[in-house]
Amino acid sequence: MYVSSWHHLPPYFFFSKNQKTLLRYYPFTHPRKHYFYYARGGIYHVAKKLNQLGLKRVLFPAYHHGNEVKAMLAGGVGLTYYNIIDNGQIDFDDLERRITADTRVLYIIHYNGFAQNMERVMELVSTYNLYLIEDVALSMFSKYGDKYLGEFGDISIFCLYKTFAIPNGGLIVVNNPELDITPQTRPPDRVSTISRLVGLFIYWMDNRFDGLGQKVQRVKTTVGEMFAKMNLEPTAVMDSVFDESKVNWGISRLSKFLINHSKVDDIIALRRRNYQYYLDRLAADPMTIDVLFPELNEGAVPFVMLAMVKNRDKIFERLLEKGIEASRFWRVWHPDVPKHEFPYVDRLREEVLELPVHQSVTLKQIDMVVEHLRTIIQEVNPGIKARKSTVFSRFG
Repeated sequence: MYVSSWHHLPPYFFFSKNQKTLLRYYPFTHPRKHYFYYARGGIYHVAKKLNQLGLKRVLFPAYHHGNEVKAMLAGGVGLTYYNIIDNGQIDFDDLERRITADTRVLYIIHYNGFAQNMERVMELVSTYNLYLIEDVALSMFSKYGDKYLGEFGDISIFCLYKTFAIPNGGLIVVNNPELDITPQTRPPDRVSTISRLVGLFIYWMDNRFDGLGQKVQRVKTTVGEMFAKMNLEPTAVMDSVFDESKVNWGISRLSKFLINHSKVDDIIALRRRNYQYYLDRLAADPMTIDVLFPELNEGAVPFVMLAMVKNRDKIFERLLEKGIEASRFWRVWHPDVPKHEFPYVDRLREEVLELPVHQSVTLKQIDMVVEHLRTIIQEVNPGIKARKSTVFSRFG
């Protein structure tokens, strides 16, 4: 059995019913929105707008992917980093100490589908008269109370391909007209769109035919090398590259077509079901595995399961040998960030292992992931003894 890290796209999806998603669901229904090839292109334009308004320094979380940092810096703003503590929450004491007359903008990230404490956030925004940017790239369709994440900020950022099986797509929603941007976007090149579309189909082949897609991937890689020699190399979305020449690329028409044919309610339900199943399986296991978000809050739509393990990279490689694609996207420190100023963030970058929760994963596959993870941890970290987990004590 093969478990892919990303949701996949079966060929019959193209013949599914039009759900009119773009007309029915937030954030697509917002009147001020701008589509991009990927979210970092939109973030660049937001940074340029802030710079034009004289808002040249942004309070920014020390735990981040890195592409958003590159985009902000390229847009001409400086970043003042603040700490993140247990369960991905903002260290409000540290954040408040860093607010100055020059830091007029607060950038927050809702990690993995779980909301920040928005009462505290909005209290700070009000007290210090800050503009708020909400990064919802990992948390689309999640809610805080009765409001969607993204409805609180002056500007909100979404990464659509992290939720939908589409080749590309980022979205900037502007709640405050004062900060509206005016990008002149153009369609992306077809090679990039088709290349990623084939990748999504390969994920389906991997899951449907037990790793067959990996053989097809080798052919795709060879073809890609031929394209590169002809200067037709595709622009990837799942990388850590910021290319300023691509910031005006828009979303492809194909991506919008696929979004419209996606069943949002099913995506939400399946991701929540899968996450809770992980929690139940891990709670029943005698081996302690720390989880960054150990309870599935009401309104949360998880992106992945974030397990924290020693010797993460070895465990990642061993899982891959078993046909399980875990991820470690946030492991790299951006050089703009003081590396050892935030010890807990350092630990997150060294230990977080991202396990698939997406709508294409089955419960049987999750069983496989948990069983192999348990065995591999015992082999890689033999000093860790089996004991009752305190993280999951709510299960008794």
